[in-house]
Amino acid sequence: MFERFTVSARRAVVLSQGEAHALNHDHVGPGHLLLGAAAGEDTTAGAVLASLGIELEALREQVIAKYGRDDEEPSGHIPFSADGKKVFEHAFRESLDLGHNYIGTGHILLGLVRDTPEDGAELLAALGVQHEAVRQAVMDRQNAAGDEPTEP
Repeated sequence: MFERFTVSARRAVVLSQGEAHALNHDHVGPGHLLLGAAAGEDTTAGAVLASLGIELEALREQVIAKYGRDDEEPSGHIPFSADGKKVFEHAFRESLDLGHNYIGTGHILLGLVRDTPEDGAELLAALGVQHEAVRQAVMDRQNAAGDEPTEP
């Protein structure tokens, strides 16, 4: 599933799993994926979110406000929720729509603000950023970079 993912996108997925684990959640959902994507300052998603004034800690507070923090630490592997998997499907579709043969953190971010699930867009809206602004900022960054991946 992750063979088209850039190194940065794979790292964002691993970071999202760490975010879910830190909150004692038993799944990785859109909020965790948004946190993982936002964590990389040298990635498309991290740079775009930073340029829009999104700070990682404020985003984490929004995720905790929306999903809470569970009391018991999950054991073993933490799976992706159905909505988390849907984000990957959307990221893949965004990559194809743009004619790219890779999935980067920008595609993950676009997948998070696409129609459904709406969790990513809702979390960003709570911080004053609308999904249209995210989409435009990702497109601007990718257009400036041309057809090459905009991250390692």
